[in-house]
Parts: sequence; structure tokens; C-alpha cells
Amino acid sequence: MLKGNHLFTFGGAYQRNYDWHQRSDNGGGINYQPTYQLGESSSGGLVGLTDASGNSLVPAGVSSKTWGRDAAAVLGIVTDSQIAYTRSGSNLALNPPLTHAFDQSTIPYYNVYFSDSWHMKPSFTLTYGLGWTLEMPPTEAQGKQIELVDSSGQQLDTLSYLKQRESAALAGQVFNPEIGFALVGNTGAGQKYPYEPFYGSFSPRIAAAWNPNYSDGVLGKVFGGSKSVIRGGYSRVYGRLNGVDLVLVPLLGTGLIQAVQCRQNFMPAAPGAAPACGPTNPTVANAFRVGTDGNNAPIPPASQTLPQPTIPGVNSVAAGAGEALDTHFRPNVVDSFDFTIQRQLSSKVVLEVGYIGRRITHEYQPININAVPHMMTLGGQRFDNAYAAVESALGCATSFAACGAAIPSTAAAQKTYANGFAPQPFFESALAGTGFCTGFASCTAAVVFKEQGNLTSQSVWSLWSDLDNGGFNFPRSMLNTPINCVTGTEIGCGGQMSSGVGVNASVGHGNYNGAFVSLKATNWHGITLQENFTWSKALGTGALVQATSEYTVNDPFDLHNGYGLQSFDRKFVFNTVALIEDPWYKGQHGIIGHIAGGWSLSPIFAIGSGVPLGCGTNQGDESAGQGFGSGDSSVNTA
Repeated sequence: MLKGNHLFTFGGAYQRNYDWHQRSDNGGGINYQPTYQLGESSSGGLVGLTDASGNSLVPAGVSSKTWGRDAAAVLGIVTDSQIAYTRSGSNLALNPPLTHAFDQSTIPYYNVYFSDSWHMKPSFTLTYGLGWTLEMPPTEAQGKQIELVDSSGQQLDTLSYLKQRESAALAGQVFNPEIGFALVGNTGAGQKYPYEPFYGSFSPRIAAAWNPNYSDGVLGKVFGGSKSVIRGGYSRVYGRLNGVDLVLVPLLGTGLIQAVQCRQNFMPAAPGAAPACGPTNPTVANAFRVGTDGNNAPIPPASQTLPQPTIPGVNSVAAGAGEALDTHFRPNVVDSFDFTIQRQLSSKVVLEVGYIGRRITHEYQPININAVPHMMTLGGQRFDNAYAAVESALGCATSFAACGAAIPSTAAAQKTYANGFAPQPFFESALAGTGFCTGFASCTAAVVFKEQGNLTSQSVWSLWSDLDNGGFNFPRSMLNTPINCVTGTEIGCGGQMSSGVGVNASVGHGNYNGAFVSLKATNWHGITLQENFTWSKALGTGALVQATSEYTVNDPFDLHNGYGLQSFDRKFVFNTVALIEDPWYKGQHGIIGHIAGGWSLSPIFAIGSGVPLGCGTNQGDESAGQGFGSGDSSVNTA
């Protein structure tokens, strides 16, 4: 609407997004069809590779791991049997076999906006406006959305949970409460949404353009003749949330899809008996073989219902890796600033210089809450400092090739070598009185001897997990450490989660700052040319697409430890775009004119500095979840 010197723009939008998602797997490779794997693990899941007389069955010169895997495949030895059960209803009742998991979610979206472009003076225009957006959390037709909860059934707050773990560790204590999963309607007092609605998406914006016309002095030379424009502005924009998180994640949470595996398949103990699952590793003599011992390998049964909340390892079978949405999940917000000066140098040439800035908060950030509490302090020393001292003594601070190079080849010599390490107060305090250090000069020596593989591969998560299972003298501090071991039951003997829980949270941050210069020449002898040069830096805690799962930052306790150059940062970028029109035969007269006339060339030249190279341990991308504070040894990126 045009009214006087004002141009008003206003409007709105409404969307009713209906998503129907269906799947036959748990997102981690386990299908609702019973599946048997032969020789899947590095040694085929076999031990005791000898015959009845104790003679080795492994051919000379062949790795026992390779032979065990190949033997399992050739002999039909089932090394993994697995299935994904699906459930439904308020009590998570077991569905009939081959029933897909599915959800039908509705996501309303509302948007209203207003702006005014006010031509205050012939040389000055002010533009301002305000928008408001509301993207409601999804509601599923039958309430089939899983939440991560504490033992009382309240939804978990990710940052609060990690802060309590950190505070306890700094005091030499453990915060590792039982966690579980519950349907959204069974969470708290009966939640309606899988996360809190965010009503604060107000988007203000203001910008100004000034066309000065000084006639005298330096300002006259720089800004005179009405040939310059100074522009500046600020705006706030909110992102949108992706259906992967809104629809898929609540379905994949532990409960609606229950993946079950047997990694220790035994033949029947007697004719007519059923094959058994675990709890130890089978040998060639007693492993289950398809055909010889029947066609149905053992798969642990599932209960008809699951308790609410479902607490893995306590009132239900342990889970592999959970996934959930943080209670404060929300859209990210970007504050943008810009300031530019444009000057017309001639009738055909325009020069523009300026600054562009971005500040991003509440960025999408997956976090595994089962992180190593590396700040744990005992004996006046933090674990990370004790670990660093041992790594340095092993030569790992010099290079990967030097890491552990001095370790002798025999067990006796290795023990003597380990006994020469300087005791670290953390290990001496944390491992005292458990028997872990018996036979060694110090508890540090026991760690060096027993954990040399994890130390030389810099596998922090695996090292801590080992020590947390019978080594440390404080209570279990990891979700994967065994709890309530009851053999012969559905619960079995394992941790709550073998890997942890990946929580998709909105806690990341980042920024972009760039200066640019642009020169444009229009129709100079039939050539239009624009050249742009940008000098910028993009920093942040890691920008990820919202479809990312099974990922964790290097240190969930302090995101700033992972703050640095973004993967897409390019310090310098220069490009030239040209449009060159054929100056000859414009009229396209005659045969030659039709062939040679009317052509134009549009070359593009771009050059820039490269993107940053990632830096991690020898474990690979994102340290394979093994760095300080990382949450997992196998689940890291996807």
C-alpha cells in the first residue's frame, strides 16, 4: 500500500504440514525381518580356535581373526542374529511380526509480517519492519513420540544434565542417574509436544540508504554529485526445523522400535532343546551352525509390553544407541549486519565496498550425553591432565609414529616398562583398593600395562569405559557400564546404553565477518564486467545439516573447546563475471551475418583460498568419538 512517502508491505502465511513416515528398520541397520550374519565380527565371534586335542586350527601364516571370520562364513556359524520389534499403544504393546513402524505427524506453521519503506527525504530512505513466526512442534495422531526422561519420568534437559555431570566430576563425585524413555503422553504430567513450543520468533529489521551531495572540500570529492550511496542495516531471521528431527527422531527413540541382537549363538545343549544365546563367546565346537543345528538361530524374545518409562538395563533390555530431542529444541536465529558505500566513478563504472556480519545462536548441535567426564578430579589432579602426562611419557606428544614405540615386545618386559612410569595422583586415588593395581609398582603402571592399546591409539572413551567397569573405586560413571546384571533374563548384563544417547539440541553458535569490494563496468565497448573480492572468516562450534545423526561434538561439557573455523570457511575469494557481446554483424545481415552475428560470451573466473583441514586424533573424523569429552567409540558421524 502506497501512502504519501510510505510504502507499506504486510501479509501472512499459514501451512498445515502433514508428514506420514514409515520404516522397517531402527535407523541403525537392524530390520524387522530376522537377520543372521555369518562371520560379521573381526574373529567371527569365536574363541578357542583349536581342535579337541588342543591343536591350533589356524593355518600357519594366517591371522586368527581373519581365519575365524572366514571359518564362520564357510561353516554357516551365525555370529549375529538380530531383529527389530515394533510396538504401539500407550503401553508399547508388541506388534505382530513384519509390522512397519510409522508415525503421522501434523506441524502447523504461522507467519505474519509488516514493513514500511519511508522516503523521508529525496536523499534519505528508512526501511523498518517486524515479522513473527510460529512453527509448532509436531503432534502425532496416536501419540507415538518417544522422549528421553529421568527415572521420575520428566523430560531431560541436556545442558542441565551435562552441567550436573561436570560439577560432580570437578568435586571428585559421580552424577550418572538412571535415564529412560517414555511416550510423550506418559512424560511428566502428560506432555502434548516432544519439546517446548518457541513463541519468541520476532524478526525486527531496520535499514537506511543515504545519497549525500556535498559540494565542497574532501567530502565533496568523495560524496559529491549525488553519485554516492551509503547503506546500513540490521535484521534478525529465524531458521526452519527439518522433518528428519520433527518426525523421524521421535519414532526412533527407544521403545517404538526395539532392536534385539544375539552376538553369542550356541548350538542346542541337547537334542530337541532350543539354541542358546550367550553369555560367553562360542567356540568352533559349540557355535550355532545353520542347517546343522537347525534353521532358526536364537534371538532374545521381547516382552508383550514395555513399562513407562522404559529404563534400559533396569526394567527392560539394554539399548544400543538412543536418540532424542532436547526439551528446548528450537529454530536457530541469525542476526545480520551490513554497511556499504557505493560510488559511481563514471557513467559506466560503479565501485562498492562494505562489511557483512552474521551472528548465529541456538544452532543445531547433536550431543552424546554419555561423554567422558574428563574433568574428574581426584588426588588433586584432573583425569585429562593425568592422561596427558602418561601420553607424553609414551612419546605420543611427539608424533603418532613415536606413540608407544618404546614399549617392549614381551609381557614381562612390558610390565617392567610400565612400572617405570611416574605415578599420577588421579590414577593412584581413583583405582586404589579395587585390586586393579595388584602386582604393579603403582596404579599408573597398571593402567599403562593393561590399557596400552587404548593409550597408544588415543582411545579415551574406550580407556575410561574399561576402567569404569571394575577398575575405578567410585560408582559407575558411564551409561554403557554394566548395571543390574541378571543373566538368563531379558534384561541380561549390560549398561543402560551400549553407546549413549544422541540428543539433538539447539545450543551451537557461530559467526561470519566479511569485508568486500566490488567493481562493475557496464557496457564498456560492448563488455559488462563485474569483479568481486571478499576477505572473511567463519567461526563456530560446527555447522551441521539437520539430517545429521549419531554425531557428537568433541567436548559436550564445553562447546567452546570445539569452537574454530567452520568447514566452509574460505578466507579469500575473488571472482570475475563478464558479458561480452559480439560488436560485429549486430544486424545479422547476409549469410555471414546470420552465422557470426548475435553471439555473446559469458566467461566466469573464480579463485579462492581453500577450506580448512580438519584436525583430530589418529582415530579419524571427529576423533571417532574418542577425544576428551567425546561420547562414544563407534557412533560418531553420519
